[in-house]
Amino acid sequence: MSKPEVQAAITFIKYHAYDIKLVSTEDYNETTPNNFSINLGFISKFKEEIPNVFWIDFELNIKNESNSFELKVKFATAFESSLPINAEFLKSDFVKINAPAIAFPYMRAFISSFTLNAGYAPVILPTFNFQKIVQEQDNEELLKPPITE
Repeated sequence: MSKPEVQAAITFIKYHAYDIKLVSTEDYNETTPNNFSINLGFISKFKEEIPNVFWIDFELNIKNESNSFELKVKFATAFESSLPINAEFLKSDFVKINAPAIAFPYMRAFISSFTLNAGYAPVILPTFNFQKIVQEQDNEELLKPPITE
């Protein structure tokens, strides 16, 4: 009889925004506050010296069409596991899809509050389908030619 697989309990433990850059020109017009191009990237990170913690780091760039408003933010989020993290776990859907989806609302709220407190109409980020983003990245990886040296 086989033993049931032990699953780790995962907890979202913290976040912080850093490397924040807001550039706005005098001719910035708030009549269409959510008419922005939004570029979002994210990556998982792990440090062997902290075997129960992994990070999801986001990079966000928001720019309006006239380039009179631009906001760049890096946003780090940390998760803790009840079990040591291994390479297999880091490749799992939880790390690639679920963890970014759990952390994203914290960044979304930060962006909205930050822009409002800076005197602008709040920038409200749309929802993102992380499963679709990861599928598209995986498909792009499959289409890349092999690297030869």
